[in-house]
Amino acid sequence: MKIRVQLTEKDYMSAYWLALRGNRTFRLMMMFVAINGLGMAIYNFVELARGEVVDVTRWLIVGLMGLFAWAAFVRGPSQMKKAYRVRKQLQMPYEIELGEEGLKWTSEQGYLAQAWSDLLKWRVGDDLIAIYQTGAVCFLLPRHAFAAEADFQASIEILRSKMGTPA
Repeated sequence: MKIRVQLTEKDYMSAYWLALRGNRTFRLMMMFVAINGLGMAIYNFVELARGEVVDVTRWLIVGLMGLFAWAAFVRGPSQMKKAYRVRKQLQMPYEIELGEEGLKWTSEQGYLAQAWSDLLKWRVGDDLIAIYQTGAVCFLLPRHAFAAEADFQASIEILRSKMGTPA
C-alpha cells in the first residue's frame, strides 16, 4: 500500500501529543504533578487562611511542579510548532509504501527502505499513525493522507500483522 503524505502543522502537533500520551513515565509524572501540586497548593492556602506561616520551600515545590506542567503543555508545543515552521523538509511531500518486506520512504531528498524487524514500534492516534525508527524518530501517516477511511484501517491491519500490537 502506497500513501502520499503532506504533513501539516496540525499533524506534527498530533504526533507530539501521541508521543506524550503513549509514554507511561510521562503519564505517571503528570499524575504526580497534578495530585501533589494541587494538594500542596490547597494545603498552603488553608495554612495561610488559618494565619499560619507557610514555609517557602512548599511554595517552591508548587512552583517547580507548575514549571514542569508549563514545559510539557506550553513550551513543548511551542517548540514543536517552531520546528515545523523552520524546517522546510518537514513540509515537503513524501511517499510511504507498506510492503511485504518492510517500509519504503521516498521524497525529493532521498529514499529509505527498512525491514519490519528494524522498526521499533508503532502507535495509532485519532488523527495519525506513527511508525517509530527510534524512540524519537518516526514516520507519520496522517488520516487525511488516505483516500478513504478503509485505507487507514487497512494500514493499521498491515502494521498489526507485521509489527504486532501498537505501543
